Amino acid sequence: KEEEFGPSDNFNYVIEPSKLELINEDTYDTVTIRIKHIDNHNNIAEYSSRPVKVTTTGPIELIGPSIQNLLAGQLTLYIKSKNIKGKGKVLIEIDDFVKEIELEVK
Repeated sequence: KEEEFGPSDNFNYVIEPSKLELINEDTYDTVTIRIKHIDNHNNIAEYSSRPVKVTTTGPIELIGPSIQNLLAGQLTLYIKSKNIKGKGKVLIEIDDFVKEIELEVK
């Protein structure tokens, strides 16, 4: 079947953490979480500047403000570990879209 192209009529968010495990050593460890606003053709919605609300629980914390905007349809979040072992959660809210990521700190 030949692929059809046309106007964007459906948008979604892709959220990709760089890893799911953080390891405390002499200092904290970090993970990046990349957010992309894409259309039904997997193109980045370059004009998107939607606000993103981030909440963390457990032995992790966000580096930066808890509300940030997409820039050209993309955003990278930085999460760092505290000096505590356990499981933490990152809650990402963009309009009605909600994604929870569980991270383990060792």
